Amino acid sequence: MGKAKEVFITNIWQAAYLLYSGENLAKTILEGTRVAFVFNDSASLQKKISVFLSGTVEANVSKYISFYQYLKNLIYMEKGKLENEKAKRKNERRFRPRAVCDDRE
Repeated sequence: MGKAKEVFITNIWQAAYLLYSGENLAKTILEGTRVAFVFNDSASLQKKISVFLSGTVEANVSKYISFYQYLKNLIYMEKGKLENEKAKRKNERRFRPRAVCDDRE
């Protein structure tokens, strides 16, 4: 069985609309300093992307903004994980045990 195709969205407003319209977020990927939102490809997803890009979207503003805020939180969490990993690696390099030399022989 083949792996489902994925669609990478880097526009947070577009990703928020897809969540608002019922699509499921498969995962997030940190690409350098940007986060990509990954959705499983389907005909309904492509239709929703077309609607969003055409500018004919009608949405409940408060619900739409709540999905936007959810995605912003995901971005901060992903970037926080990256910063924690960098700090951990820096500390590991800094506190490497040194070889012990015993000159008493």
